[in-house]
Amino acid sequence: MMRMSGWEEASWHGFGPGTFRHLVPYFNTEVGTEIDGVWLYGHCDPLQTTVEWGWLGAAAWLVIGGGAVLSNDDDFAKVVRELRNCGGTVKHEHPRIGVNSRLDTLQAVVLRAKLERLPRWNDERRAAAARYDGLLAGSDVLVLPKVKEGNESVWHLYVVQVPERDRVLAQLHDAGIAAGIHYPTPCHLQGAYRSLGYAKGSFPVAERAADEILSLPIYPGITRDQQQRVSEVLLRAI
Repeated sequence: MMRMSGWEEASWHGFGPGTFRHLVPYFNTEVGTEIDGVWLYGHCDPLQTTVEWGWLGAAAWLVIGGGAVLSNDDDFAKVVRELRNCGGTVKHEHPRIGVNSRLDTLQAVVLRAKLERLPRWNDERRAAAARYDGLLAGSDVLVLPKVKEGNESVWHLYVVQVPERDRVLAQLHDAGIAAGIHYPTPCHLQGAYRSLGYAKGSFPVAERAADEILSLPIYPGITRDQQQRVSEVLLRAI
């Protein structure tokens, strides 16, 4: 897969120089991932000094919703503070149009406690992924996920590829195993992008992946016995 900076990708999509002052990459599930030894949130091109963390119920944060913007640009950080608080940081003064987007106190307390535990939880996910690697290594049908040398995943998902995915998924569900699909429809076949004119067959690699990907249960605290059972049921199903 070709790797582009945010600015290169914007150009590829037809946005010319000067269209954006800032591009803000969004990281929801990847906090703690490393690329070439650098935490993902710090691995931006030189002009891309701001990133957004999203905290959603389905992600590692386990809260209903919220987020944070990290930036080393003081001027941009000031604008973000104003935007999130009805357009201003001084009471009764609103120099710009903003929104009421303040994280409520209860969720902030929960997130603060969880942030301290995040490195340990990421290590537990990595250990669980390594166990799946070993348990499933003997299959010549499954395609297992791989991480490029020098990188560290936090394994928000452990996704395998398998023929007849829907049948296999049904058997896992029948056995009480909460496997899933992330995601069944590639972007170019979503209604939101119909105007681009793409159809089935336009991106055959993405379409095949969408037909075959299967997410196995993985989370901090999953036990070896639980993973052993998931693996046994999966291997029988294929």
